[in-house]
Amino acid sequence: MMGFFETAFGPAELEILEAALAQWCRERLVDRLSPEAAIAAEVFINLFREGNRTSSELQEAAGHHKWLMEWPSASQGTHPTEAKESTLPTSQCA
Repeated sequence: MMGFFETAFGPAELEILEAALAQWCRERLVDRLSPEAAIAAEVFINLFREGNRTSSELQEAAGHHKWLMEWPSASQGTHPTEAKESTLPTSQCA
């Protein structure tokens, strides 16, 4: 578990994360400065820390992540602002 928290993010790693997030936002018509994009960025960082270190690995892992998958894509014909508010994860921190 220590490796999870000790993950270093250099320029190459940030570029991979940026590309994955950009693709996710583009596919779902999500504004990059929106709260949903911020949540997605946190998820992608965690997926990266879990060992998904390439673009293809991140996309594969994102395809299995419940929240990222449930957010409607543009190809589904549903605009992201029409998604249910209840799809946002809630914090378990007190």
